[in-house]
Amino acid sequence: MFNAEASELSDYTDHIKQCIVEKRLERNLSPTEAMSACAEDWRVKKATEQQPAQAEKPKVRTYYLMSIDGCAACGAAKEKFKAEIATGEIKVIDPTKDTYGRKMALAFNLDTVPRLLAETEDGKVCLIGQNGEPEACKIVLRE
Repeated sequence: MFNAEASELSDYTDHIKQCIVEKRLERNLSPTEAMSACAEDWRVKKATEQQPAQAEKPKVRTYYLMSIDGCAACGAAKEKFKAEIATGEIKVIDPTKDTYGRKMALAFNLDTVPRLLAETEDGKVCLIGQNGEPEACKIVLRE
């Protein structure tokens, strides 16, 4: 751990030395102003390095609207997605009648409908949250 900290300090020192010279030449800053600007540059650089890389979202193969007969909220959801259902972009699936729908409901421990799910090209099924983004993804076998 000491070596990592020493290396970090050395990187910081090198950055500050080089940055101060550049800042003073570029912007005609005083040594104190240049030091302050360089310290801020370092903080931004480190914050950027520590941010996790955004994983590329897998492409959706099929959307499923989990729905059951007699569910008023399901009827409203079907109406909301009427155009997407008509084009086949969203498939309506009833977990009480469809084995795959039942497996998806069990995988996510769903006890309420309607729910929107997405089957991705990498073979996972994702539960779609209120914000339209996946909340959780799991492998759900068809057979």
